[in-house]
Amino acid sequence: MIAYGSSLIIQIARQWQEQKNNLENFAELATADFCRLRTKYRFHYIVTKKEQILQFPLLYNTEFSIYQFTEPTCREIQSDVS
Repeated sequence: MIAYGSSLIIQIARQWQEQKNNLENFAELATADFCRLRTKYRFHYIVTKKEQILQFPLLYNTEFSIYQFTEPTCREIQSDVS
């Protein structure tokens, strides 16, 4: 028998596991990967190691990089693939 609240804990654990799987190779993700992940996670900025180069507008690049997510970048990538 599952105690009250346990189903919520199980749901959160499953969501956490899915996010962990989606972001497991974060340092190897390319711009197109972030475009796909955006449909799930609705982020506006991406913080990466300085060495990880993406095609989004670069806002900061001293000890790490901050990119601003933009839909036009994703559309350009999709049209390049087509």
